[in-house]
Amino acid sequence: MAQHCACLLHLQRNVQTIFKRKHLIYLIARASRAFRLEDFYVHFNEIKVIDIACADYLIRIGLEHWARSHFSGARYNIMTSNLAESLNAALATARKYPIVSLIEYIRSMMVGWFSSRRGVALKHWSLDLHKRSCSCKEFATLKIPCTHAVSAAVTSKMNVETLVAEEYTNDYWGMAYSGTINPVHGGQVGQTEEGGGGMKLLPPRTRRPPGRPRKCRILSAGEIRGYRVFKRRRTCTRCGGLDHNRTTCRNPIGKNLCGEEQ
Repeated sequence: MAQHCACLLHLQRNVQTIFKRKHLIYLIARASRAFRLEDFYVHFNEIKVIDIACADYLIRIGLEHWARSHFSGARYNIMTSNLAESLNAALATARKYPIVSLIEYIRSMMVGWFSSRRGVALKHWSLDLHKRSCSCKEFATLKIPCTHAVSAAVTSKMNVETLVAEEYTNDYWGMAYSGTINPVHGGQVGQTEEGGGGMKLLPPRTRRPPGRPRKCRILSAGEIRGYRVFKRRRTCTRCGGLDHNRTTCRNPIGKNLCGEEQ
């Protein structure tokens, strides 16, 4: 069953916006990435000392949502929502498409992904793997040998690759893309096959908001867009001034910005 996780990057930005203490961001990163509970509470107690309100804020969010040591599932090393951001960037072109065209775009994109990565996976040999664990909890959480496991394996002349979890094998890699994505039956969305209970897919009961649809997502608190930061300043064709146009120009006619007669 899938578990709910909070993006560490967005959490740090929210804390910086609310509590205005940069050192809290560092401590939250250390606490969230800790593998052992005792290591987590070392950093979390430092957060309490600096700002008890921030500690209460993090507790209200739920430690299991942002701290790896409290997470009940297998989070591996995925601490941010970069995967969703990558998918969002891949759909930037098709975001303005109608819903049916958007679904077909996603289907075609996934077909290409599965085909190319399935071919790459088949070119690799599979490994004979065994599960291992370490008291540092890093090995059990990431399913990849930690430094202690690697050191012990080298000392005992054991193949380190046999310590990697089964999920990282080429067999599993190939299985991830072994399925097929079929086109829509009959080329129409909303039609159901016989025996489907007569279900009919209808459009949602919503009204389109005024104005043009957004092409860029809304930035989160503390986030700075990496492009289009500097806009070209407008120049008035009447007086040559900046940040206004001819219609809103109030400078006297016959004088430039320095007040000299033209």
